[in-house]
Amino acid sequence: MKKKLLDELAESTKQGDSQKQFVLCLSSKKLKRLMCLKFYEVIPDVAAAKRGKLRIVDETGELSLFPADYFIFIELPDEVIKALTRLV
Repeated sequence: MKKKLLDELAESTKQGDSQKQFVLCLSSKKLKRLMCLKFYEVIPDVAAAKRGKLRIVDETGELSLFPADYFIFIELPDEVIKALTRLV
């Protein structure tokens, strides 16, 4: 899992790559700061990824680290990314 996570983040931080990455929360834990089945934008943080974490903006509007296994990376069409970016 950690290798795939590092690969995904490395891909998202390539120079000149402005494509935003989103993950879908699949956590079954009841957390006030996350909603299951909601998309979150990933804030690239290789140091966090090396520890198996993702940096996202949570439901309180704060930048937070969460275990990467709470999420799955999803490749989305450009139109969907644009729509999600307007909502985030």
